[in-house]
Amino acid sequence: MKKSTKLIIVAIILLISVSACLITFLILNGGKEVKAKSKLVFLDLDSKGNATLVQSVDSKGNPIYGIIDGGKHINFSKDIVPYLTENNIKRLDFLIVTHMDVDHVGGIEELLDSEYVDKDTTLYMKITSKSKVLYNTVKNKGMNLAVVEPITRPENIKTNKEVMDALDSVFLTKINYYSKADDYTKATESNNFSFGEFTITIYNGLDWNAQDVVDEDWDENVNSLTCLLERNNSENELQRIYIGSDLGENSAENSSEDHVQYSMVIAERISQIVGQVDVYLVAHHGYYFSMNEATAKNLNFQYAIVTNSYDEIAFKAIKKFKKKYPDLNDTEALDIGTNTLKALCASERLKNIFFTDGENYGMKTTYEIIQECQPSSGYVLTDDKGYIRKGNVIVDLASDINIHQ
Repeated sequence: MKKSTKLIIVAIILLISVSACLITFLILNGGKEVKAKSKLVFLDLDSKGNATLVQSVDSKGNPIYGIIDGGKHINFSKDIVPYLTENNIKRLDFLIVTHMDVDHVGGIEELLDSEYVDKDTTLYMKITSKSKVLYNTVKNKGMNLAVVEPITRPENIKTNKEVMDALDSVFLTKINYYSKADDYTKATESNNFSFGEFTITIYNGLDWNAQDVVDEDWDENVNSLTCLLERNNSENELQRIYIGSDLGENSAENSSEDHVQYSMVIAERISQIVGQVDVYLVAHHGYYFSMNEATAKNLNFQYAIVTNSYDEIAFKAIKKFKKKYPDLNDTEALDIGTNTLKALCASERLKNIFFTDGENYGMKTTYEIIQECQPSSGYVLTDDKGYIRKGNVIVDLASDINIHQ
């Protein structure tokens, strides 16, 4: 046999072998294209609090990262740094502060003094009386700054009806970009921003506490920014993740006749604009009166993520409502206190509810989940002993959405 013939035979055999390996690989991976994925990681902070890592890819296919909220100060060293280190993440391109409560902004303040940010990192934030110190910190460090404001700034929206009747532009935002190069005086403007495969839109740019909207002194949660992340998969199907932040905030507790559930109504109005999503980060850690059924129906999500433990929600509800209404028993108090979790089940597409913290107070979850969403229905993921799972919730975005914990 000629040498050239042998070489041809060897080449054919190699080609067949490579093809067989490729076919096997595609079969094992469901025939899907495998590449560097975009994903979101909702970090388990061992208590209530939000810190969401956003990963995508740049034009060269290299991974890029940002973070939405950072939990408490202690979560920086305890949870954020270990995750970044373990996954070899050296730098963050953007930070978003949804509002100034410590269980959201504390870790961001720590990140600003860390090696993970530099002058090219952009901080997105709303300017309120509580955020001015943070604003000045960013300027002093020479970082990029993106100030989020409403497209239309109304003189007043005093009642729930006025919230629901308000123009979309009151809740949609414009993002004003400032940099040290322009001495923070010249701004470029956009209505959303691109981050790798994602388009990120921010809602609710109004400083409600500065608008004389209600007589009560509403807390910082009413000022929360919410975020919609959108990505087209390889089949040009839109994947949508909505981060509800703390907009909702135990609204029924702050009440006068026209303002009952005022913050929750703002969240409902925004949900009308956002529309159907695939993944929803539940408002205000799943606490009572933080979301209503109308919002769940508008968002019509498949997956809900609660950055809290069921025990924390249950214990707090029983303690609070039995004190407020002494005649209630535990079951009745729990029924009131889990109304946000029950409202989640109004989504017609609901498949799973995840809790980042499956245990609290040093014990496994012992309260039975509310009847509509108990583990036997398949909504809530449990371990082999029937306890609610604990850990980071990872949303992998490729051709399909794959959520695991």
